Amino acid sequence: MRSPQLKVLIAALEAGDIGALAAFWDHIEGEGTPLIEPVDEKHDHFWLTFLWRETSQLRSVHVLKGIAGWGFHDTQLTKLQGTDLWYKTYQVRDGARFGYYYVLDMDYSAWDRGITTNQWPKFEVDPLCRRPFPTAERAFIALAELPGASDQPWTRDQPGVPKGEVTLHLFKSEVLGNERKVWIYSPPGYSIQKEAYGLVIFFDGGLYVSPVFLATPEVLDNLLAAGRIPPMIAVFVGNVNREQDLPCNERFVSYVAEELVPWVHRSYHVSADPSKCIVGGSSYGGLAAAYCGLRRPDLFGNVLSQSGSYWWYPECQRGEADVEPGWLIRRYRDTDRMSLRFYLDVGVLERSPDPRYPDQVAVNRHMRDVLLSKGYPVRYAEYNGGHDYACWAGTLPDGLVYLAAPGPRG
Repeated sequence: MRSPQLKVLIAALEAGDIGALAAFWDHIEGEGTPLIEPVDEKHDHFWLTFLWRETSQLRSVHVLKGIAGWGFHDTQLTKLQGTDLWYKTYQVRDGARFGYYYVLDMDYSAWDRGITTNQWPKFEVDPLCRRPFPTAERAFIALAELPGASDQPWTRDQPGVPKGEVTLHLFKSEVLGNERKVWIYSPPGYSIQKEAYGLVIFFDGGLYVSPVFLATPEVLDNLLAAGRIPPMIAVFVGNVNREQDLPCNERFVSYVAEELVPWVHRSYHVSADPSKCIVGGSSYGGLAAAYCGLRRPDLFGNVLSQSGSYWWYPECQRGEADVEPGWLIRRYRDTDRMSLRFYLDVGVLERSPDPRYPDQVAVNRHMRDVLLSKGYPVRYAEYNGGHDYACWAGTLPDGLVYLAAPGPRG
């Protein structure tokens, strides 16, 4: 425990100052959490302290995601004996941005043994957080931002910038036997009399189209107005069976390539040139985008992958953990070079505490290296953050600008 403010609090309590704890909580409620304090000997680092206040008989409190990772190793808060205060301090480089949440009374031995999605514990939002950040369907994420966190101007609604139009459709798939939401963005001034438009397709479409998460329509409007990208049609593909569809699913690729894309071409004035088509997503969505590029380079000439889950291997969905991760990386290694370009990014905080699974940084670097060894044009970036929409919103414009511009191809 290295937080200077906590050291002062403990010294005051040990000296018999009975009002010190109440004064500390009053200060925290005014300032918000997590507690951010400079590291004297390292000017580019901060002490970042997570706090939980609980008077009931809790057995444990864990902070997950972001700097803490996804497992339960080195994530448990310590209770200050005789008080209602739980705390955990990390040293973090300035500029970091990430989401986090708490888990109360978790049997983390069960997590270590491997639990399924329906066995996940109940997540708790930090009630004192400066910036609560809602996530898909469950608003339990809080956002931590250090003072040097980069600005994200492209995501904001800019006065005077012409706005594109977003239209919601319900799209039925014969291939998959289901129906899903698909949002279409058309740029301001869209006209069939103009040159055919480029196309960008996003998986996890509800998150990419949402102004709360990735705000992609606003990003496209702002980049277009600034002359950074040409006008494009954007397709945001909603989820039905995400865990089945996105991890390298041939039937899902068939749906996108044989049903969705032809429908878009019939409905909108879109170029058939694959060099003007981007397919993108984050996490499993980034994995799916790269798989679409592998399977259908005749349609998708550009892959935009944000924190792509390249650790994935088919056996992991059947609970088999003794098979080599990185299935798609090996497919690219063993396949002749195609006419594709790639934008890859990943957060430096995306480390895995579980030795059974490679962390996102390692597998994204591996994917980058394989692609470069094959001669693919690749733009690769590592940002100071976690596996978060709050971070992907900031890096998305970089990927769009790189892939939308003319350039050499594999």
